[in-house]
Amino acid sequence: MNLNTISLFSGAMGLDLGVESAGFKICACVEMDKWAAQTIRRNTNIPVIEKDINQVSTDELLQTAG
Repeated sequence: MNLNTISLFSGAMGLDLGVESAGFKICACVEMDKWAAQTIRRNTNIPVIEKDINQVSTDELLQTAG
């Protein structure tokens, strides 16, 4: 089973590790903290939108997630 999802308020992706273990594929994440976003980029290939969720449009989110 491969369920696509988007991670919001990702932090350093601790919760997302459990989500992936449950069978979900994280296609994109949104995190405004530059250090957390850097951690995500260094440890995954998941695209990161590094800004406040209030500034992210639905189109941008879907385009980034593919």
